[in-house]
Amino acid sequence: MVVHGIGAASEISYAKQSDAYELLGSWGLPISKRFKVAKNREEVFDFIHHYGEHRHSVEHEIDGAVVKVNEIEVQEKLG
Repeated sequence: MVVHGIGAASEISYAKQSDAYELLGSWGLPISKRFKVAKNREEVFDFIHHYGEHRHSVEHEIDGAVVKVNEIEVQEKLG
């Protein structure tokens, strides 16, 4: 199992998706070691390309990369 989010827990708040991952990890839950907070579009595309080339070296099957907006406020605006 790899935990990717907190869900609808209203009593827990965080400003960034990366903060949620840190919180989950601090609780001892298994989180992906393969996430990166990219500084710009180039880093996003480099990350996608890397896992496109190396996806078979991951210990479980993947069919691609997931790109998320880190700021929760912006996520909510985007829908």
